Amino acid sequence: MRRFTLSTLVALGLLAGPAVHDPTPAQAQDDWGVKRDPFDKGLIKRYKSLLSRRPNDAKALGKLMAMYRRYRSVGLLVREYEAAQKRTASFSNLMVLGYLQRHEGDADAALAHFTEAVALSPKQAIVHVELGTMLRAKGEQAAAAGHFEKALALSSSKKDKMASLRALADLAMEAGDIAAAKAHLESFIALDPKNSQTRIELGEALAQHKRYDEAIEIFRTSESKLRGDPMGKVELITRIGRALEGKGDDLAAVKEYERGIQIGGRGYYTTKELTARIISIYRQRQELDKLVTKFESEWSAKRRSHFEWDTLARLYEETGVADKAIAAYRKATKAAPYELDTQRRLIVLLENSGRELEALKQYESVIRVAPGEPRFQLELAKRYWKLGRVADAMGMAKKIQSHFSSDAGVISSLADLYSAWNKPKEALDAYETLTRIEPNEPRHLENLGERHFQDGDKSKASKTWQKIVRVKSAENYGRLASIYAEHDLLTEAVAMYGKAIDLASKNTNFYKGRANVLERLRRIDDSIKDWETVLSLSPDKKSYASVRQEARRRVVNLLGRTQNGRSRGKGQLRTRIKIWESGFAATPPRLGDGFYLVEAYRNLSDLGKMQTTLERLLKLRPSDQSVMLQLVKNYRSLRKYDEAIALLLELAKQNPGRERDYYTQIAEIKTDLQLDDEAIEYVRRALEKSPNDPIAYQRLAERYQAMQKQSKAIEAYEKVLELSPRSFSVGFVLARLYVNSGHRDKATALYRDILSNASSAEDLRKAGREAVELEWLNGTLPGLLATLSPLVAANSHKPMYRRIFVQIYDRLVPTLAAKLEDSDPAVRAGARAELDKLGTTGLRPLLEALADDADPPQQLAAVAVLGYLGNPAAAAPLVQLAQQEVPQHPSLTSLVPTLDYSAKIQAMIAAARLGDSRIIPTLVKLTTHKSLAMREVAVFALGVTGDAKALPAILAVSEESRDSVQTLACLAFAEFNDAKSIRSSTKQALAILADETAHDATRAACAWVIGFRREPQGKAPLLRALARGNDQTQRLAAWALGELGDSDAIAPLVSAYASKREPVRGTAVAALAKLLTKRDSVLATVTARQAAYPIASSSFDKGRAIRALAPLDRQSSFDASLLIGQETNLAIGLRSAITQHRDLVLRALTDLDSNDNGVSLGALTSHRAKLSVKQQAALDATLRALGKNLLPELSSLVQHRDAEVRAHTLSILSKIGGTQARELLRAGLADSNVFVRKETLLAAARIARNAPEDADELAAIVLRSLKAQHWQERVAAAQALENWQETKASSHADALIQALQTDDKGFVRAAAAKSLGVRLKGTGDAQAKPLAALSSALDAKKEPLATVRFEVVRALQLIGGPAAKRILADVAKADPSKRVRDAASQI
Repeated sequence: MRRFTLSTLVALGLLAGPAVHDPTPAQAQDDWGVKRDPFDKGLIKRYKSLLSRRPNDAKALGKLMAMYRRYRSVGLLVREYEAAQKRTASFSNLMVLGYLQRHEGDADAALAHFTEAVALSPKQAIVHVELGTMLRAKGEQAAAAGHFEKALALSSSKKDKMASLRALADLAMEAGDIAAAKAHLESFIALDPKNSQTRIELGEALAQHKRYDEAIEIFRTSESKLRGDPMGKVELITRIGRALEGKGDDLAAVKEYERGIQIGGRGYYTTKELTARIISIYRQRQELDKLVTKFESEWSAKRRSHFEWDTLARLYEETGVADKAIAAYRKATKAAPYELDTQRRLIVLLENSGRELEALKQYESVIRVAPGEPRFQLELAKRYWKLGRVADAMGMAKKIQSHFSSDAGVISSLADLYSAWNKPKEALDAYETLTRIEPNEPRHLENLGERHFQDGDKSKASKTWQKIVRVKSAENYGRLASIYAEHDLLTEAVAMYGKAIDLASKNTNFYKGRANVLERLRRIDDSIKDWETVLSLSPDKKSYASVRQEARRRVVNLLGRTQNGRSRGKGQLRTRIKIWESGFAATPPRLGDGFYLVEAYRNLSDLGKMQTTLERLLKLRPSDQSVMLQLVKNYRSLRKYDEAIALLLELAKQNPGRERDYYTQIAEIKTDLQLDDEAIEYVRRALEKSPNDPIAYQRLAERYQAMQKQSKAIEAYEKVLELSPRSFSVGFVLARLYVNSGHRDKATALYRDILSNASSAEDLRKAGREAVELEWLNGTLPGLLATLSPLVAANSHKPMYRRIFVQIYDRLVPTLAAKLEDSDPAVRAGARAELDKLGTTGLRPLLEALADDADPPQQLAAVAVLGYLGNPAAAAPLVQLAQQEVPQHPSLTSLVPTLDYSAKIQAMIAAARLGDSRIIPTLVKLTTHKSLAMREVAVFALGVTGDAKALPAILAVSEESRDSVQTLACLAFAEFNDAKSIRSSTKQALAILADETAHDATRAACAWVIGFRREPQGKAPLLRALARGNDQTQRLAAWALGELGDSDAIAPLVSAYASKREPVRGTAVAALAKLLTKRDSVLATVTARQAAYPIASSSFDKGRAIRALAPLDRQSSFDASLLIGQETNLAIGLRSAITQHRDLVLRALTDLDSNDNGVSLGALTSHRAKLSVKQQAALDATLRALGKNLLPELSSLVQHRDAEVRAHTLSILSKIGGTQARELLRAGLADSNVFVRKETLLAAARIARNAPEDADELAAIVLRSLKAQHWQERVAAAQALENWQETKASSHADALIQALQTDDKGFVRAAAAKSLGVRLKGTGDAQAKPLAALSSALDAKKEPLATVRFEVVRALQLIGGPAAKRILADVAKADPSKRVRDAASQI
């Protein structure tokens, strides 16, 4: 039990109560004629005598003070003791004076008396106790501890020793010296061994300083000493558990809590507390699922009470098992229907789970159970209104109004509700009811008048407001005046302020209010008068300084305003300044005029005159600290820092209690002057005055920060948080310093600490934002989530925690969702496991965010993540949100918050990803929704369920005219796995594929389904689609044919490859690879469930969706060896391709002609080089056979009307070879189109290589063409001669030399030079004639074209030899073209 010293009693005011009187003597009562003085001097003398012997006699001093307070004054008592002390120095008088001065609030005087007393009698323990107490209050802890130590040494009584020990222990704990605190408390306990409370306090102190083992030992010892006090044991066990938690031994703490529950027994209040501690531990360990299993096992379902069911329900809800949570809440409410918090939780969960109708029924059930609880009835009315059930909402409101007609709180809520519903008549009726219930409550009249005012009836509003002053008081007139002023009824406001002033003429607030209204009325002079009245009514005391300054400042400002529409500018003010200057200069000076001058000069920004005035005022009033402070600001503005510092030092001297503030200002000035050391010195002086003051350390940190001494600033800020852990503003600054100095881990820990301990929504918002950003960069968001999860669970009343929680999910989930499409199965599996885990722990806050209509950004964030979390419990709420529409009632249009339509579609997509079959009935209804976008997403969602119950609706919409809905229906067919559904959906897919009038995307989707199902009956319609469909239908038909694995599709796929454009060609190649390898590939893994739902303008983008199906593997290449032996199928496919229209023919011919060395097939043979020599030979044989098979069709193409077709055909024929091919080439040489003739010449060279017997004949034709009329033909002839093997004496080189020397076209001369170089490569000086011709061609005067000379240089480099090198060396020096010189230098 605490003991109180005299000083404590005085400080607590226990001696300041009513006067204490001795009973009046009986004889005095009978003596009616004698008037006794109640101030009994004899009694006074007796009390003073007692105090002279025992100055700490609290009872005697208390009675003495009471008598003086009632019949004289305490001040008189102080003066009497001061006079006695002057006569004779007395320890007891000094002590009593100290007590009296302290009681009167003069701590400095009291301290002086106690100091004088200790000097007089240093061995009196009591004076050391008082000095220690006062010095501790001043923050001088070390000095206080010294006096308590002396008191302990001097005290003889156990009681006094214990008081000193306790004070010393407290001081040690405040200083963080736990060892000393422990020693003092142990000494205290030794004096009072039975004092268990002190022992427990020691344990708590040790635990607070993280000395958990010692604390636990003390708690266990204390527990062992308890006998017959089970609840005391439970309290100690709780402390043991908390210490174990602090130590990090969570599971041992759980065992202690379980032991406490067993001792306390079932139903005892500590059971709830200890169970909550156990839950908190498992929550932090992220093992709530294990705890649920444990509770389910330990708590028999048959014997569970409301507490057990409610606890399980909350855990189910927190772990995302909504259905179990609802069932458990129902059991809990059945066990204890009057537990309204459980009822409320059940209702909220039902609403958040999208089970609105069940929630309404639960509301109705609660109302039956607790008809006297209006809260649920009001909430039910709101829910009816939100759902558009206007009649039900109004009916419930009327019922509430009837049942609670005399409850002002309920009627007020109804009035607000009616106003929100735009029901002015009903709102008015409710406000009028309030005025009848509480007629003297001005607030009701104010609200009723406001209602009339909003309805446009100002007269009625005024009459209603006037009822406020039925009780005629200054306060009511002032309130009415304020109401009038707020509604711009300014004349009326002035009148009411006047009446208020009549009743309370000294209330400055009324003058201020009227002055402001008069200013708005432009009655400037009257406003000034009121402000001057405020000034005159405010005493010239320190406590009124700000009021007086405000009044003067407003007067000065008004003097510069306009009066009756005429500008008075600064002229009127300057006139008044002259008057004030005259008054201030008078003898004696009028001080008020001086203060007015200060404000006037401030208004005119005349800092010099302002300084002069303030300095004179200070001389006249040297102790006026407000003047001194204004002058300091003025000096600093004028950069007169020395004067400012001198004045601040004087302020510190006059006002010791505020030294810290003044020293801090000096430090700021020194920092601005870059006198860092001096700045720090003043901050340290401030610290010396308050060594444990966190503000002082904060100022030190700010100085270091201003000096860019970050490490020092960090140390000081850390000290601030050590002394004041809830200084969150400092925490934010320190966290930023940590980040800037590279200590991100410390910043992370600090932000988490703020999140755990802050209570302000703004602090939480800021800490959450910074923490999320920082930990996102650090990659530690899961750790932040682990910190936040228990805070969200324990603080459902603080939505800011939930908002931060959703922000974290908004960062984590998209990253994990992207990994679901990774090519590595392990990555996909890991991401899915993480998302499932997040879906369990985060469901409750995410559903709460989803249901928060007042916070659309939170709803959007919840929508964005819920679909990926895999928890089907979120499906129904998402669908419900998507269906939320403005009720068809005019008064609701602007009142019910609704999401953007695209957000509703996203909610449906999210619900679809969850594949919950329970939402099928709702989705079926939505397939007939008026909005196309809603119908589309409903079909998508139905498909994702994969439930046979959804198929009839999908089959029905597959007949719809809107192709996007049809496409989605076809994609949905792939989701059904039961035999019956597969049969019916495949049948429909085949029918749609066969319908050539259907949209390309729809047919493509059905083709994909048939391939996905590997439906054999699909071969024929797929082949028709491949031949006659549009791009995407053809592409997916090709892919599906590859999946079917039927070799009959090889030739059509070759034809598709040869004749179609991309992406059909690429898909045909992939399908051919699958067919020719006869491999049983893994079926497509992309189904409707996993595919994205692309959107364009809020509607399904069918084109993007179809393009995403069966994507090509761009990294893979076709194995050309698969073509070996397939010449027949290849010929069939290509024959089909080259007998169609020009573009398709040309596409096929381009592939056949894509290799200079022989027949090829484009992408199918592009990787021929990767084959073995044997495979290459076999492939070449297959391709030659293919060519021969195609000779009839190619022969006909020689006469094709398109020159490009004829040219490619002749090139291909040259690669096939044979008599027929040579005959066709001769015809090509006579073709009318130069391009054809050019290609024929190049083909002739190819034939000559393969058929030497025809080489001479063909050479003659080529040589003739070197003189052809068209230059392109001559270029082709020169190129054809590059590798031609001569069989006769005639020299091709001579013909090329002649062309080099005589042709008039530079292109021909360049081609001739190049051919000579290739033909004579490596022959060197043996070729004198060509060397001479080439050398001559390097003469820039003879050959002006640098491009020709460049080719000549290249030719010489190929020929080689000393002569060529000499020629090139000369060219490298002398040729006018840099390009030629550079080429020549590369010998």
